Amino acid sequence: MIYIVDGSTSSQRGDAYNAYKSLTSFEFILILYLIREIMGITYVLCQALQQQSQDIVNGWDKLLKNVTSICGKHDIEVPNFGASYVVRQERSHHQKDHITVESII
Repeated sequence: MIYIVDGSTSSQRGDAYNAYKSLTSFEFILILYLIREIMGITYVLCQALQQQSQDIVNGWDKLLKNVTSICGKHDIEVPNFGASYVVRQERSHHQKDHITVESII
């Protein structure tokens, strides 16, 4: 260890020594490398998402296929995505296919 006499107080030297010990600890180096790995993965993901050739539709289809497959294996009802959706203008509390905030609360 190198000591430099510069007129600092013993408190300052103690703080510097403790900082040095922290910066040269296994935990600190581990955290630095972990952050480096995470930032590298984040960078690659960011670059992939910015590509104009990214095919979002095929990604959605693959995701939907996986989800519907799991639902089918466990007898979970999958909605019919080809069905028509009717937007109702009136607010009714008595229709079975209509959910209101009041019926949930």
